[in-house]
Amino acid sequence: MKHFYKAIFIILGFLVFSFTGRAQFSGNYAPSNWTLILNTPPSDGYVDITYAPDSIILAGDNDDSGACCNESTVYQTTVCSTGTISFDYSFVNPDIEEAYYIINGTSTFITGLTSTGTVSNIPVTAGDVFGFMVYTNDDCCGRGILTISNFSAPSVQGTTYTETACFSYTWPQNWQTYTESGIYRDTMMNWVGCDSIITLDLTIDTVNTTVLQNGSTLTADLFADAYQWIDCNNGNVALMGETNQSFTAEITGIYAVMITLNGCTDTSECIFVNTIGLSGENLQGGYVLFPNPSKQHITLRSADGFMNTTVRMLDLSGKTMLKREIKNGKEVQLGLTDFAPGIYFIEVIESSRVTKLRFVKE
Repeated sequence: MKHFYKAIFIILGFLVFSFTGRAQFSGNYAPSNWTLILNTPPSDGYVDITYAPDSIILAGDNDDSGACCNESTVYQTTVCSTGTISFDYSFVNPDIEEAYYIINGTSTFITGLTSTGTVSNIPVTAGDVFGFMVYTNDDCCGRGILTISNFSAPSVQGTTYTETACFSYTWPQNWQTYTESGIYRDTMMNWVGCDSIITLDLTIDTVNTTVLQNGSTLTADLFADAYQWIDCNNGNVALMGETNQSFTAEITGIYAVMITLNGCTDTSECIFVNTIGLSGENLQGGYVLFPNPSKQHITLRSADGFMNTTVRMLDLSGKTMLKREIKNGKEVQLGLTDFAPGIYFIEVIESSRVTKLRFVKE
């Protein structure tokens, strides 16, 4: 039973950065995110993505349509993040073909020879349009073949949030509510249309609200930061001064405890406590005997306080096992280690009033 919820949101890390690595033709640079442009229909240039993500093959025009000259086959995409682009190339030139890379419509010559090589560290900015081009100057006699491999480009590496919450956490990224600690991920699109991975590193704090009962004494199982015992029969009102791990009820009732640990507060189930003696007779004069049963010692408490009171411990035959004279105070503790297990009575004699309480020695 939770009385209230308190969430602690600790953003330990908020990381957004680009990463230039061997992205190849995958992720945001997968072939599905590239566009093939043929500038002179009916051009028969094409791109072969059979070997993606390792490489792509861009083939120039060779339709021999007579539409000479200056024909190009372009394969281009949008750059996801600022950084650099590098790649290896292999170009086959059967005639008068040339290979280029293009940034925002501006072409840069790679080679006009049948050759292989590497182009490294081309600076680009997020949102740039980058591509490759095979140019032909005759539209016949064999097509230029440009193979690109080891392609690397700046990718959006993602965002990481670290959160700690009590009991549950609703992530504003996807409005999902999580009740267990873990690593959760979602995908979002950045301003240039590229996907980025959003990661939530979540810790959910909980509170163990187990309560152990020994007679009229209730004890919270958890060693926590704070406790507040409450009266479930009276609108869950806080019991004044009852802020310890254990609580002993003086009257029959239903009680619970609010437990606070690491800023999280939860409330135990309500537990019925019967302060009526085992004989079935109501405790008279406001006396409480606890814990009951007991092994080591038993405590007798008077609601009004003792005054020239005689306390005797009797066995079932009525034999006096222990006697104590109490001049004042509210509690007296009687040791039980010298007595055999069984049923005993505590007889309280105060003025002309005699009260008898029954308990079990374990």
